[in-house]
Amino acid sequence: MTDERYSRLAAEHLPADLADRWTALLRPCVRLRRAADGEQAVATLGGEPELPAGAVWPEWPGHAPLSFIASVRCSALPHAGLPAAFPQDGTLLFFSFDGHDDMDDGGCAPASTTRSAAMP
Repeated sequence: MTDERYSRLAAEHLPADLADRWTALLRPCVRLRRAADGEQAVATLGGEPELPAGAVWPEWPGHAPLSFIASVRCSALPHAGLPAAFPQDGTLLFFSFDGHDDMDDGGCAPASTTRSAAMP
């Protein structure tokens, strides 16, 4: 999805200086939706990720393993409007640490963290 539509709306409805500041925050994106009957899913939320053979489950060192959030098949995405550096194939895997670990005292880690990994 490109920012052309949003830039035009900002220019039409906001003062010029505010429109410039707002559109400077826009970033390329892809909107995901539920797959229709018969369509192959592009992304999966939760479940078990398809890690390559020999890949180590990601963890936050000194705390605990990360939780799997989602995977996205890059080759199935529309690449119009995305940066050239965006992967054209492979899978993006997203993991997060929710601040809870297996510490014996029942405590929590001080902050949450998120990681992503591109898999061939």
